Amino acid sequence: FLVRERKTWNDLTDAVSGSEEPWARKPPAIDPERVNPLVLVQHLIGEYVALAPHQLLAASLWALHTHVYAQFAVTPRLVLRSPTAATGKTTLLDVLSQLVRKPKKTGAITTAALARVIDATHPTMLIDEADNLNVTLQHNGRLRTLFNEGHRVGGNDVILERGVAREFSIFAPLALALRALVVSHFDY
Repeated sequence: FLVRERKTWNDLTDAVSGSEEPWARKPPAIDPERVNPLVLVQHLIGEYVALAPHQLLAASLWALHTHVYAQFAVTPRLVLRSPTAATGKTTLLDVLSQLVRKPKKTGAITTAALARVIDATHPTMLIDEADNLNVTLQHNGRLRTLFNEGHRVGGNDVILERGVAREFSIFAPLALALRALVVSHFDY
């Protein structure tokens, strides 16, 4: 900056002490109009996906929550569901992937891989086509348990690695896109 403005350290000292050089002036006393983040996120989501007002509000609040979730004891799950295909669930996940903190979008993942990804980077997980993961079936109860456990601080999963039990921290925001009625099997 000093070189670009052809100034020296002495000029910088003068600027800090009250110089009226244009490059050293204080910002105006009146703050410019601020943007409400919730209104902005609602607008951005609404540009791409048609949602009822309460759905738009919930998705927007959830997206903003992902940026501060670590400050809370619980992070709610966002479940996008509809009775048919091609209703905008994937589009909403795509839009959310541009708005949430550290997005990690996937269409298929195993329980062990999900635990490892969350433990390593604590991303915002965006899981599309979650009904294909068969979370309601008895044989996939571990994945369902991971979804349920990861919504609270301290949520963890223990996986056996080379004969040694390793604990994974699984507290992270999570959105699932799936067809209707599957969601009734979650505990939250």
